[in-house]
Amino acid sequence: MRRSTFLLAAVLAVTVALVSACATDPSTGPKTFDESGLQVVKRGDRGSPLIFIPGLSSGAWTWDAIADRYARNHVVYLVTLPGFDGMPPAGPAPLATAEAAIAALIDHQHLDRPVLIGHAFGGTMAIHLAETLPGKLGGIVAVDGLPVFPRSENLTPAQRPAYAARVKAAIPIDPAAYAAAQENYMNSAGGVIDPIVAKQLAAKSGRSDPASVANYLQDDLAADFRPDLGKITVPVLVISPYNPIDFTYQGQTLAEADKTAYYEGLMKGTPKLKVISISPARHFVMFDQPDKLEAAIDAFIMALPKR
Repeated sequence: MRRSTFLLAAVLAVTVALVSACATDPSTGPKTFDESGLQVVKRGDRGSPLIFIPGLSSGAWTWDAIADRYARNHVVYLVTLPGFDGMPPAGPAPLATAEAAIAALIDHQHLDRPVLIGHAFGGTMAIHLAETLPGKLGGIVAVDGLPVFPRSENLTPAQRPAYAARVKAAIPIDPAAYAAAQENYMNSAGGVIDPIVAKQLAAKSGRSDPASVANYLQDDLAADFRPDLGKITVPVLVISPYNPIDFTYQGQTLAEADKTAYYEGLMKGTPKLKVISISPARHFVMFDQPDKLEAAIDAFIMALPKR
């Protein structure tokens, strides 16, 4: 009896020690750290690396659900840019600064050809980084992100600065006004289909610094990265969301295939390009159609050259 009691006590002691170690060992859960002004959350401890970049005025919450799934088989890095989601305001030239910070993240974490997965503005950044970091990336997924802002593709380089400045001036800088504008935006083609989800996302998006958002947008609108698309050596997947009602005007609806072709035209010259339409979905595809988006990303990653 005494021996059995002793063995039981020993087993319990070892179990408690193991549980305690898992609870306190930072390697078992997400790690948050700063990289050149970026807030980075690292999840997972094995597999090829993925870097998730949110869009304008968004935080890591954009990718939380999908990233949590991918962290089972990949080392996942979720970044939040300066000025977004409660982060300190961004400084001058925020687009170039954020891109440099992501390049530093890749170098400092010794990441072997990570796949960049960006939404909207984050997708634009991913495309440009693929142009400027040859040999360092494994692939690009741009979810409704393009090398030039849609409907501005016909502007000349000389026209872009004035255009960008005009749009920037229309962004409400007062935090309350900006938060109200986000609710309208999230209920439009720029948001999601479900109004309840739109309200939730608007509350999160409204936490960003309006002045920083305006500066990022100005940099985005002034840029046109199409001339260097031919320099991209890695596979690129572009997701084109489509919701018929958002493309109906005076009784005429732009066909889904025509919108896909428009995106393909803006990406013309990219050597290893695939454009996939996902419908019905608005700009935040990961909330409207998470399963379809994950399936597209899964197929893309599986088809990448083996390391």
